[in-house]
Amino acid sequence: PKFRMGTSSSAYEDKAHLKTRLLKYVNWQQQDFECLWDRFKELGLGFALSHDDLSVLMNEEDVRQIRDLFAVFDQETLDLIDVFEFVSSLALCSRMTLREKTCFIQNMYDFNDSSFFSFDEVTIIARSALLGIAKADSNRRQETILPSSFQNFAHRCFQQFSLDPDTDISGDLIFEFCNKDAETLRFIEYCSGLLTPAIILESDGWIDVEWAASPQWLYLEPAR
Repeated sequence: PKFRMGTSSSAYEDKAHLKTRLLKYVNWQQQDFECLWDRFKELGLGFALSHDDLSVLMNEEDVRQIRDLFAVFDQETLDLIDVFEFVSSLALCSRMTLREKTCFIQNMYDFNDSSFFSFDEVTIIARSALLGIAKADSNRRQETILPSSFQNFAHRCFQQFSLDPDTDISGDLIFEFCNKDAETLRFIEYCSGLLTPAIILESDGWIDVEWAASPQWLYLEPAR
């Protein structure tokens, strides 16, 4: 079956094709994202990041990396990017499990540490995820995402548990919904497992011109 998740032109089939500058973050795990979000809060950064803010947040000294990464999410050329779209996209495409992904993204929006979310907050979570992936993925464009898809996600989530939209829903129920809803699972699967081995014949020669040999690329835990 094809699940469209609110796109007007294409379904979420196969796998997302991440833009090159995002690939280095696909191997990130839960602790990497927790450190990233702790740094965001410690630095007191706003929800709209400038180029310099992004460099500090990512603790990245490679100017070209930050420039290209910023450009991926600044498609409106406002010289600002949405931190929720940016971090949600990295989290969805990472090595984290489904529970880890949903819990981390929920925690980003849990401003009062209650683990409960309003209908509007669930809508905004869906908006950040869908628009962020649309910017990060070479297979689709941001303008193909229909605004109605954000509320459709929230409606299905609340209806699954017969909850009134004027009430709040728990983070555990949001995870349960994401783990059962076929359309949502298809979207999450589309964003997962993006690093696959390439088969290179013995006679072939291949060079990755953007890769530099260093422990951070060779090991999941460079310090060890």
